[in-house]
Amino acid sequence: MLRQGIAQVQLNSALAPRERKRIRTPFDGVVTDRLISVGERYNEPAPMLVVARIDPLHIEAYLPAAQRSTAAHRQSAKIIPEAGGTPQAVINVIDPVLDAATGTYGARLALTSPDGAFYGQRVTLRF
Repeated sequence: MLRQGIAQVQLNSALAPRERKRIRTPFDGVVTDRLISVGERYNEPAPMLVVARIDPLHIEAYLPAAQRSTAAHRQSAKIIPEAGGTPQAVINVIDPVLDAATGTYGARLALTSPDGAFYGQRVTLRF
């Protein structure tokens, strides 16, 4: 029994350096940029990767000024992605300023996508 305890302590001390080098993020996401290359010396306070959260997805849309009076905060919209399906998104930001040159205004919608199925796709909005 004593040998087993000693072996467990030795195993834990051998695994500790590897565990300190494990990379973890505080949320699930997708790596969008590597800031260091393989073989480079890592300076601990510096970031190594850029990770993007993909749930919820944010959809940036430019809508016609004529629809400005019909769009409302927390209004839902049907999303038609390139790959198919009809998920629902919710408007969470409406730009209060109209772009006179294009006759549009900006809106941001949130789309719940726990499996990341809609990441990187173009979508069509239907209100």
